[in-house]
Amino acid sequence: MTIKMYKSYWRSVSKALLAALLLSSFVCNGFARCCMKSNDLGEKLRKAAKAGKLEKVKKLVARGADTRSSRAQVVNAEYNMGATTVLHAAAYCGHLDVVRCLVEHGAKHDATNKHGKTPLDLAAQYRHQEIVDYLEKVGRGHLSVGASKNR
Repeated sequence: MTIKMYKSYWRSVSKALLAALLLSSFVCNGFARCCMKSNDLGEKLRKAAKAGKLEKVKKLVARGADTRSSRAQVVNAEYNMGATTVLHAAAYCGHLDVVRCLVEHGAKHDATNKHGKTPLDLAAQYRHQEIVDYLEKVGRGHLSVGASKNR
């Protein structure tokens, strides 16, 4: 291989690598940003639930119910490619008031994440006993929640 052929070869390889990098960048960043914009409300709701911002969660649920068919759809929307729900995030982070709010607005207390864990499982795993007690009562039917507020 001559030096001229060697340089030509590396130019073509570097162009192919650059194209691959640009494509992967779009797939990993651009596409994700595009999808997040369409689900901006869900992302804001997830962040507010994780941070324990009850008033913000209430406002976002109300705003979502105005634009979608029901509050239950808003609070049960999955994020992270279907890996988990907003209730999982609130239970994981230990925010009982947010968990109550979400359940009262129709969040499925028995929804599973991609690892087969429910919000109750996460609350137990991270030792959030008040949330465990609350979700167990909901699961046993000792609390009437979500039925009238879904619509």
